[in-house]
Amino acid sequence: MRTEKTKSANGTASNTALIRKVSEVQETTNYELFCNVKGNRDINVSHVNKLIAAIKRKNLSEMPLYVGPMNKNGQYPILDGQHRFQAYKILSLPIRFLVVEYISINDVAGMNSTKLSWSNKDYLKRYVDKNIPSYIYYKKFMETYGLDNKFSVVTTILNGCYKRERGLELNFLDGKFDISEAGQRNAEAIGVFFLNVFDILDKEVKNSFFMFALLHAISHKGFNTNHFIGKLKKRSKMFSGCVNTYQWYDVIKKVYKTRNNKYKVVFTPIKEEH
Repeated sequence: MRTEKTKSANGTASNTALIRKVSEVQETTNYELFCNVKGNRDINVSHVNKLIAAIKRKNLSEMPLYVGPMNKNGQYPILDGQHRFQAYKILSLPIRFLVVEYISINDVAGMNSTKLSWSNKDYLKRYVDKNIPSYIYYKKFMETYGLDNKFSVVTTILNGCYKRERGLELNFLDGKFDISEAGQRNAEAIGVFFLNVFDILDKEVKNSFFMFALLHAISHKGFNTNHFIGKLKKRSKMFSGCVNTYQWYDVIKKVYKTRNNKYKVVFTPIKEEH
């Protein structure tokens, strides 16, 4: 039997007549109704904690778990969403779930293994497509100053910081990034400095380790960027072979201090992230 399109009140065609209900999302706060499935992944506590933080920022309870039919013990085996279940339970939030008849844990594992996760680039495109000015500026800044795909570095600079902060990166993903005109001017000054450094050292320093070492260096009172550029031109060969931020920072300090009596800086160590 073919279902025809219906007319709405204003005379336009409606497609709702072509929709049929095939399943129903249910909700409960009885956590004992659910159980994990043998063969599923172990619970990753770190991932649960990240979900808890995400749910606190924005209630994600509308996303249902996929569970199998009730077993002989009166419980629904969780096929997909076991980490969300743990997060909801810890936060004492209701569980929304959808009972599926023919999907097995093997099917879920296969689908998850081929799932394409969202990247920073995808999030940037989402907010640029929404015409959010701060994200349009973010994209332009990244392209203008040779920082393509260096999202952690760009997020740090545009927030007026010199050290990576995870919270700022989460704000970027959540669409909460913003920047003032004063912030833009400060960021652009750093961008120009970075471009001058790249022009001298080229691809060898186009990595986040070097960039965060340089950001830490310029955060010090009295650091003279023109002096540093002058030193780079004479000692560019020293900038190679480093494999982490600390090694790059040691080279930056050594180059800056060499035969320098005018622009002295008391450099402080880079603190490890915990």
